[in-house]
Amino acid sequence: MGAGPVGRYFGLVMDRMVGPDFDEGLANLKKLAESLPKTDFADLAVERIDASPVTVAYVAAHASHDPKEIGAAIGAAYMKIGQFAKANGLKQAGAPITIDTKWTRRGTTSKPRSRWTGRPKSRFRPTPRSR
Repeated sequence: MGAGPVGRYFGLVMDRMVGPDFDEGLANLKKLAESLPKTDFADLAVERIDASPVTVAYVAAHASHDPKEIGAAIGAAYMKIGQFAKANGLKQAGAPITIDTKWTRRGTTSKPRSRWTGRPKSRFRPTPRSR
């Protein structure tokens, strides 16, 4: 764990600190894997495709773990994206999505985003990532 005495000590007690949670997680993963239907992927045909880049508009949002607060934050972010698209003459090219980038005890950071066709009338910079 480290060259110093604190790092070495921490390495020795790591199994006691994390071991039970790790074992429980592995047991849960095994239970989930064994509950899935038996599927044979031997005949799966994989096809490589080249995708063209698309314009993506997004807004970073932050909320606590409260579902109502998460919904309100995502709704407000989608509204900002919609206003930006309307102001720049963009048309939505696909269903909007939300990507949760961080989930902590204090809350979640999401980036609601949507694909758009056309070019913005003006240059813009996306919202900086929240830390």
